[in-house]
Amino acid sequence: MIYPELEKVRELAQCGEYKRIPVSTEIYSDSRTPIEVLRTIKHITKHCYILESVEDRTNWGRYTFLGYDPTLEITCRHGHLKMHCCGTEFSEDTNDPAKHIRKILADNKSPKIAGMALRAGAGIIGVNNRDLKTFTVDTGRSIALRKLVPDDILFISESGIRDAEQIKTLADNKVDAVLIGETLMRASDKKKMLGELSGKIGDEMP
Repeated sequence: MIYPELEKVRELAQCGEYKRIPVSTEIYSDSRTPIEVLRTIKHITKHCYILESVEDRTNWGRYTFLGYDPTLEITCRHGHLKMHCCGTEFSEDTNDPAKHIRKILADNKSPKIAGMALRAGAGIIGVNNRDLKTFTVDTGRSIALRKLVPDDILFISESGIRDAEQIKTLADNKVDAVLIGETLMRASDKKKMLGELSGKIGDEMP
C-alpha cells in the first residue's frame, strides 16, 4: 500500500506549491530481501545504489535505502563543486557548498505529511526549526509537532536554540533533547556557554 494514498498525492500535486511529493510503501524483508530488490532494479538501470544502517556494535542493519536514476547529483572535491541534473552539468569553485545544498532544498520544498517518519519505523525524530526557504527560526515548530508524535519516540528540537529558558520551554512541552550548533560555535567561551544553556554557570560544570 502506498502512503499517502494516490488521491492525496494528486491533491498536493495540483496545488502547484511542491516540486517533490514523498511517498512510501512497505516491502517485508521476509518475502523480498534488499539484495533481491537491488538485483531487480539493476535490470532497469545500472545507475543504482543501496545504503544500509548498522546498529552499534552489531552487524545487523535496521534500515535499507534503495535508489536509482537520481535526477540530481552533487559532488564537491577540494573546493570544486559539480552538479549534474537532467543532462545538464554545472560546476563552480566554492568554499561554501552548503549554500548550494540549502538552495536546492528550498527550491524543492516538499509537503509535510503527518505520520511519514513514524510509518518508516523511526525511533528518533528531529525537527529543524529553521525554514529552509526564508531561514527564519521558530522553536514553536517543535512544540507544535511534538503533539503529533507518541511519547515513546525520542524527539529532538534542532536549530535556533539560544538560551536555557528556551530549552526549559521545550522540555516543558515534552521535547526530549536539543541540537545546538551556531550558539556554541559563536561563543568565545564554549564551556561557559554550555553551562548557561544547561542552567549552570562556568565552574559548576563537570
